[in-house]
Amino acid sequence: MFGMKPQILIYLLVLDKYKSFRLFSGLFATPKYVFPRKVSSVTPNDLANFSPILKDGDQLYNQVVILGTTYRPSFLVITKVISADIVEVGEILKLVFRNGQVFLLLMLSDAARNSLGFFEALPRQEVALTSFDALADYKPIIKRGDSPCFPFVLHHHVGPPPLPHEED
Repeated sequence: MFGMKPQILIYLLVLDKYKSFRLFSGLFATPKYVFPRKVSSVTPNDLANFSPILKDGDQLYNQVVILGTTYRPSFLVITKVISADIVEVGEILKLVFRNGQVFLLLMLSDAARNSLGFFEALPRQEVALTSFDALADYKPIIKRGDSPCFPFVLHHHVGPPPLPHEED
């Protein structure tokens, strides 16, 4: 250390000072779920509105990061792809943490591609609790406007699941 240049010695001392503050643990070494500090419990109003789905003891968040992607209430997620022109989407109502897993409380809608190439959603007034792993596409879509029949465009191509392969 005594034969080093002063700039390198200062750099090593500063690096050693902040070593415990920030550690780089790899490019993709992040936890699956990253929660904000603010957490709330299920209120009696939530239990009354979503009684069979939400349970006492569930934790609600205003946003959660799952594998690097942020999910918030009012975002849209694709739950099912029927064909290239028909998809089922869900508007996120609540982000629920239960038994170590994140669930999305969704208001489901059917959406069809129109002649201009974007989708128009028609709400079904059906609420469902879906896990992140059950989504057809991980990328959320920001909902614009508050109309019940809302238009949206996909970020990228999302195709229907492959047909089952029949063995001869």
